[in-house]
Amino acid sequence: EYRVTPALLAMADLSLRHTNYAMRGDHFDGIRFDQSYDFVNPRLGLTWSPRPDADVFASWSHAGREPAFRDLFDAEGVGSVPLYRTADVVNNIYRDPLIKPETVDDFELGTGCEHAAWGAKADVFRMNFRDELVYAGQLNTDLGYPILGNAAKSVHQGLELEARAEYRVAHAARLAIEGNASFSDNHFVKYSEYYGTAAGDTVSYDGNAISSFPAVLGNLSARAAWRGMTLGATVSHAGRIYLDNTEQRAASIAARTILDLNAELAGRAIAGTEARFGVRVGNVLDKSFETGGYMDYDAAGALVPFRTPAARRNITVQLRLAFR
Repeated sequence: EYRVTPALLAMADLSLRHTNYAMRGDHFDGIRFDQSYDFVNPRLGLTWSPRPDADVFASWSHAGREPAFRDLFDAEGVGSVPLYRTADVVNNIYRDPLIKPETVDDFELGTGCEHAAWGAKADVFRMNFRDELVYAGQLNTDLGYPILGNAAKSVHQGLELEARAEYRVAHAARLAIEGNASFSDNHFVKYSEYYGTAAGDTVSYDGNAISSFPAVLGNLSARAAWRGMTLGATVSHAGRIYLDNTEQRAASIAARTILDLNAELAGRAIAGTEARFGVRVGNVLDKSFETGGYMDYDAAGALVPFRTPAARRNITVQLRLAFR
C-alpha cells in the first residue's frame, strides 16, 4: 500500500499459486497421472477518501482457477478414462486436459458512506471470463454434482447496492432496517456445446444467459429490539433461474419472493448462565417454489427439467445456553 496523498491510497497485490493433482492407488484400472496448474494473480486498486466517513474506490484484478479433480477423472466409475485429448491407458500417458482452467479480469468501481446510525454502499462491476467453468445443464445423478464445461468467453456485469439504518425509538428500544440488492447481466459472448461429430450436433449459445445466475437478487430486513426481546422480518427475492443454457422458460425456475419471521428472547438463567430462546418461521406465506434443478432424460427419452422443491411453511425452535 502507498499513500499518494492524505486522501488517496494506492494498493498493489500479487499472488502466485501452484496446485497439483496426483492420481495414485487405482486398484481397478491402474490409472496414474499428475496434473499441475500455476496461476499469477495480480490486483491494483485506488481508494479516495475525501471525508473520514466516505470513500470511492476503483480496482482491477486478474485471477485463475483450476478445474475440480472430478472434471478431469470420474474416480468413482470403474472403467472411466481421464478426460484428456491424448489418453494412453496402457502407458499412463495423459496430455492436454479437455477441461481447461478459467481466468477472469475483474473491474470494479464503488463508493460508500458509513455513519453510526446509517450507511450505504454501491458497486458496479464487470468480469470478463475466458474458459469459464459453467454448468452444462446436466447432473451426475450417481454422485449428485453438476457436469461442467468451458465457455470460450463470457461476461458477468452489474450493480450491487447495500444500505442500513438504525433508529432509537425510546431509551431501551431500537429499530433497524437493512437491505441489499444485485442487478446483473450474465451471458455468453462465445460458447458452443458439442453433442456429436456431425455439423448439426454443435449448438451455439452465443448471447444467451448463463444458467444458475438470476439477474435480480434482493433482501430487505427489519428488526425491533427492546430489552432482551427481538422481533424481525426478512423479505427475500430471487429472479428467474435458467437450468440450462438454452434460455427457454420451460427449462427455468420462476422468480419468487419469500417472507420469513423470527423472534428471540434473551435473559439470565440459573447461576449467571445466559439463555436465548428463538423461534423462526420460514416461508410464512406458505408458497410453493423451487430452489434449484437440472436437466435429465425422462422415461420416454426426452430431455426435461427436474426441479428441487423448497420447504413450505416451516418452524425452527432454538435454545442456546452460554456458561460464563
